[in-house]
Amino acid sequence: MKQLVLSALMLLSIEGFTQKSSDEAISRIEDLVKEYALQNDIPTINVGVVLLGKTHFINYGIDNRSTKNQTSENSIFQIASVGKVLTGIVLNQLIQQGELDIDEPFLTYLPQYHSKKVNSKLKTISVRDLLHHRSGFPRQSKIINRKNDEPIIYDYKATDFEKDFEKMKLEKAGAFSYSNFGYAVLGYIAEMVSGSSFEELLAGLSKKYGMVTTSTYCKNTSLLVTPYDEDNRSAETKIWELGKLSPPSGLYSSVSDLTQLLNNQLATYKDNDLDDILFLTKDTRSAWEGTGISYGYGLFDWGNGEFGHGGAMDGFGSEYWFNPKENVGFVLLTSSGGKWVIELSKAINGILSDMN
Repeated sequence: MKQLVLSALMLLSIEGFTQKSSDEAISRIEDLVKEYALQNDIPTINVGVVLLGKTHFINYGIDNRSTKNQTSENSIFQIASVGKVLTGIVLNQLIQQGELDIDEPFLTYLPQYHSKKVNSKLKTISVRDLLHHRSGFPRQSKIINRKNDEPIIYDYKATDFEKDFEKMKLEKAGAFSYSNFGYAVLGYIAEMVSGSSFEELLAGLSKKYGMVTTSTYCKNTSLLVTPYDEDNRSAETKIWELGKLSPPSGLYSSVSDLTQLLNNQLATYKDNDLDDILFLTKDTRSAWEGTGISYGYGLFDWGNGEFGHGGAMDGFGSEYWFNPKENVGFVLLTSSGGKWVIELSKAINGILSDMN
């Protein structure tokens, strides 16, 4: 009996210490968020942290410098390249359902109106090449005349893909070369294979994982955060309008939604459930030779037990990171990006890593 009492007291002591450590970690992250916001004049930084099986939200700042409404975990941002995680899940579901063969030439799944030039140039590029950023496609569309880092305001249509296929030259074919355009093509392929719009496919995922704000459009404009130019943080910039280029970098979501997804993805990776559509790194190829970093279906495997993706759209910045072995992770969304996003993310990573 005495031994049982001692064991119970020890367990309570450990649990108390763990809870105290968790509270201290969240407090440190809160202080860091405030520090980075003030130092860099950032209007808002929203963070969702998964730690010891619990979710914590840290919301700092305002939705707009004029209205000055406090943001919440339900505030909506464009999530930049974190959208590739969602696009990867959509594609993985089609692969799991047997509707898509990743080793087939991607042109197989598109309307057959390509010119001889396009067929000759692109016939050997597989769906897998697109997923792993090894298609040779350039980073961005070539038919959009974009100056510097200005927002893209262009209702890209299905017929525009053919124009781009005709115009663009392949770069570093076979080697890792990050391409937003390649992932936009994957979104178009998903539509052709499924017979549904990308929005409908995304809505199915959102319903499955309890995500209420995630979409190809802003579901509630009253929750939409205003983006500010990262080089002039007093200047409002514009929401990007991308049409069929939206899947890789123009999707909308919130910290609440993405943290909900992260919780589900953490569970999938902890169980090593390779057949779950959230497991995006069963099939990877090296991203940068010699680094140990590889890329799967919209998700980096950092080679150290950690997984994630980040993104930047000038006005918006995003980070999505998790470590299944330690059961920790975080999501960060901001209304004015820059190098500070990576610095803050590394600092948060360090705090969570110190917990274990």
